[in-house]
Amino acid sequence: MRRLTPLLPFGVLLLLLGLWATQASRLVPSKDWRLYYDTASLALAGRLHEIYPGITPGLPFFYPPFFIWHVIPLGYVPREMAYGCVVTAMSLALVVSLFALRRALDVHRRPIENWIWFVLSSAGCTWMFVTGHISAWYLMLLAVALWLWALDLPTHGGLALSLALTKPHYGLAVLLCVALAGNWRMVRGAVIGGALLGVSSYPLGWSTWKSWLAQIGAASHAAADGATAWKQITVRGFWTAYLGSADGRVTASWVATAVPLALLASWAAWRSRHSPDRLPRVVGLGVLMALACGPYAFHYDGLLLAVPGLVWYLRPESYRVAWVRAGCGVMIVTTYVLQHLGAWIVQGGYPLTGLAIAGWLVLEALDLSRSGTAGGGIAPVVADDVLARLA
Repeated sequence: MRRLTPLLPFGVLLLLLGLWATQASRLVPSKDWRLYYDTASLALAGRLHEIYPGITPGLPFFYPPFFIWHVIPLGYVPREMAYGCVVTAMSLALVVSLFALRRALDVHRRPIENWIWFVLSSAGCTWMFVTGHISAWYLMLLAVALWLWALDLPTHGGLALSLALTKPHYGLAVLLCVALAGNWRMVRGAVIGGALLGVSSYPLGWSTWKSWLAQIGAASHAAADGATAWKQITVRGFWTAYLGSADGRVTASWVATAVPLALLASWAAWRSRHSPDRLPRVVGLGVLMALACGPYAFHYDGLLLAVPGLVWYLRPESYRVAWVRAGCGVMIVTTYVLQHLGAWIVQGGYPLTGLAIAGWLVLEALDLSRSGTAGGGIAPVVADDVLARLA
């Protein structure tokens, strides 16, 4: 009974989130699931030429052709059940993600109730459930990849990681960091998986790929829309809101900010190549780079921050400098708060979440780039003491 007691507030939290989510759709349109359903319906009806740009009002289909297979099963259920199916699938994916992350990272076996609240109550999680998005699927892929790595199956982990290429700028950012860190077995698995994904799209025809390539420009244009910049958690989203979508300075400012951040992250990943035990932090760094520097990332994509966030909490010994780890903790809290403000309260103005993620990336990269062996010194102890005082 004592072991079940901590689960009581967990159940209360789920109940409150469920009740709240039924009202949240009034603040944010629930339409992402419609995109998946419409795409599956088009594929099953043989109307492949209509998949790009799609038939969902106000929401073009940006995913590469091999993603279509992921949503095909949705076309076999009535439209009225599609949203429930997506939410159920993402709930299961979230459970698998948290289980895999705990298996891969929690060497100290800390009580799960100490950290699970932050994931489930994050704006990324709540926004995902309300809009019917599938960001928990990508979190699950990263989590399973890390779990397989912890089981000394890095090639299999790479296969799981390759499925994240259905959002190319996410999968490629993480794979770049993994490659620079020297985990070639995981890269090999990802290359094999990517090749299989490409071959799987053969029945869809080359014309489907050409339509998708033509659609990439439209995706970039949609991300530069100043009216929806508040939904972004990227540095580009901040510059779009600050300078205006019609101003050519947006791209220049984004590039001038994102390129140094990406280079810093890449350098830090390369510097950690002699410490294979730090791969979870490298993957987390790839996530931070994808979200901060990428062309677009929305509030539901913030759920992926669970990876670097849980690495920070469950692997304190992997940090070399006390103040850096404490600073990362401050950035985590700042990101959590800013995303809630942007997603559910303010819904306008300048989206600052991308800047907080960029600051988190800089601190992670500074610590990862330091030579030497992690795990020594008093860094974890001092950082925990500082954060306990802040709390």
